[in-house]
Amino acid sequence: GDLVAIGRNEDGDPTGFGTQLFTAKKGSLGSWTQLKVSIPWRFDSPRLASTAAAEILLFARYAPNRYQLAPSWLSFGNQKLINLVLCSLLPKSAAVYRLAPPDEWGESGEGAIQLIRCFEGSSGDTGFFSVTQEKGTGTDGWVVANYTSTTCQSHAPWIYGQMMPSHVYVFRCRATAIGASS
Repeated sequence: GDLVAIGRNEDGDPTGFGTQLFTAKKGSLGSWTQLKVSIPWRFDSPRLASTAAAEILLFARYAPNRYQLAPSWLSFGNQKLINLVLCSLLPKSAAVYRLAPPDEWGESGEGAIQLIRCFEGSSGDTGFFSVTQEKGTGTDGWVVANYTSTTCQSHAPWIYGQMMPSHVYVFRCRATAIGASS
């Protein structure tokens, strides 16, 4: 099928700072296209999975604040530094998102990545997701492992969580069709 990729763009480029989305059609895998502007959010440690309904799920770090916070009138180098420092000083957790089909991205990517839900008990997140299909559940069940700080609250800065004890949490996730009961 077609390919979709997500890339962190914290260093910034002419498209902005945050996240870039890329796609290539099945018949032309060497011809990638990307958004004209970066999405101003960062989705760290991303893992992609597809559902039986051909939806693409993104498991990644959740940040309630935009990554691109530095004013654009600052020099590029100062924007990069301020964005990185502020990102480290703001809270993070873990979440699952829906990645809209590329024909719905538009030029700005607004709405391309849609929050489904945050993972409970994930604060000051230090984690990197590991995702695998759950045996015996078909294509819409996953086992998700993530490590997170055990001494942080949801408002704790990410850098604080990096310095505190962490534990691995394992979740079972199941995708259901909109309107279906589970």
